[in-house]
Amino acid sequence: MTSCPRELHMRTLPVRNPVCFVFFLLILLAAGPARAQQGTVQAAVAPAPAPGNYHAAASDADALRVELLSIVTDPKLTRAHTGLYVKDLSTGQVLLDRNSELLFIPASTLKLFTTAAAISLLGPSYTYKTPLLLDGVVEGDTLHGNLVARGSGDPSISGVFHGDKPLTVFTAWAQQLRQRGIQRISGDLIGDASLFPGPPLGMGWNWDDESYWYAAQTGALAFNESTADVSVTADGKPGDPVGYEVGPVAGYLNVDNEAVVGAPKSGSSFVAERRHGENVLAMTGELPRGSRTGFACTVEGPADWFLFALRSVLEANGVYVVGQSRVVTDPRETAGWSNATQAAVYTSPPVSELVTFTNRKSHNFYAEQLLKTIGATRRNLGTARAGAEAVMSWASGLGVNRKGLEMVDGSGLSRMNLVSPRAMVALLEGMRGSGNFQAFYDSMPVAGCHGSLTNRMCNTPAEDVAHAKVGFVTHDICLAGYTRDKRGGWYAYALFVNNHTGPVRDAKAMQDAVVAALSAVE
Repeated sequence: MTSCPRELHMRTLPVRNPVCFVFFLLILLAAGPARAQQGTVQAAVAPAPAPGNYHAAASDADALRVELLSIVTDPKLTRAHTGLYVKDLSTGQVLLDRNSELLFIPASTLKLFTTAAAISLLGPSYTYKTPLLLDGVVEGDTLHGNLVARGSGDPSISGVFHGDKPLTVFTAWAQQLRQRGIQRISGDLIGDASLFPGPPLGMGWNWDDESYWYAAQTGALAFNESTADVSVTADGKPGDPVGYEVGPVAGYLNVDNEAVVGAPKSGSSFVAERRHGENVLAMTGELPRGSRTGFACTVEGPADWFLFALRSVLEANGVYVVGQSRVVTDPRETAGWSNATQAAVYTSPPVSELVTFTNRKSHNFYAEQLLKTIGATRRNLGTARAGAEAVMSWASGLGVNRKGLEMVDGSGLSRMNLVSPRAMVALLEGMRGSGNFQAFYDSMPVAGCHGSLTNRMCNTPAEDVAHAKVGFVTHDICLAGYTRDKRGGWYAYALFVNNHTGPVRDAKAMQDAVVAALSAVE
């Protein structure tokens, strides 16, 4: 077990007569859901104990309910909207229920719906196949015709699964062309992006997020998660322009550099944003001398970026395209390629691995590509809307109340997504009884180990035990997942906090304390 130097602040209550106290709490809560929402059950609040003192380690369900109520009735969250639902999956008992049928912005916990559906509808062993086609006749060292990359929606053509070498797939394709003796393409380099016909950005995404990796554009042909890698250095003297490099290939994302080197150890005012609708990164401000920074910047036109990088790699390996690079989005233009010769094909890792990366890294781009793939395979339309409809229909069959789920994207970035805590727990409970449970469960971050849970619930009974997905957009902090107690019992929980303008740590402390209390039961 890992050790994390972090205190977990929990509210506990000495319970001398749990049954009487539960009765007292129920009377207070019966005064109206608004009072419960605002946390007015003051009798349930007690001073936080020393770290490691988990009073919830009791076998009596009533005592556990009292403990959970004491934790969530936190005056720091009084002005926030809280939706909380905890269910003992071993007994079927509901242990915590606050506003569980109301709708909340789920943020990235929505990825649990997307990834569970991907595993269930596509299958854990499903792989993407992206072929490179010869549309013409090869004579000598020349292909008399076009070279076609046919998009399948694969999110993995990047360095993630290739040792941080994002050009690996394109290099392999170039080598396979050379092995066929091909060094010249007389026609065009064509990208077939027709599988995903919808807009590249999600419904309701904020315009000021467009530069950042978590709002990357989707596409049937996508390279490097639709981002360019930018590194910036401040090695000159104060007032000099900062240095920069753009990769994995230069020339597609241009840089308008007005940023300069600042004084050593001075504060940074460096800002980098891509101009809306353009592949121009504007850099301004000062970066302290001797410092450096790196980031992924989104690009406009994922398929064009794919072809630009592919063409660069082909030429670097001695394969030259005479014609232009162009993207095809009309399926009618692709019909003639059914008889084209397959020169190479890239096969992705299985969906089980893609889903694990999606959940543990909370990677929006992967979630959106998976959603559109579900739409393409289940509704014959590779759009977010078609994918969302397929996921919601599937979730209904799993036991999720359709009125408790409204999806518009796959990642949870949009504030137009709405989920009730009860619907989220229904998903978790349904997957617990599914034949695909293990792949889904293994994909989730583990407390104290992965992603956004790396530094959460450390030195508590939940460390290395709780599997959960974090969700965060400004003012909305969510957590949903599973944990087990010391007896081997299973719990599912959805702990949603919306419209919280105070410190994020307040909501996290409440959520972590609930999960730790469940994990401590013996």
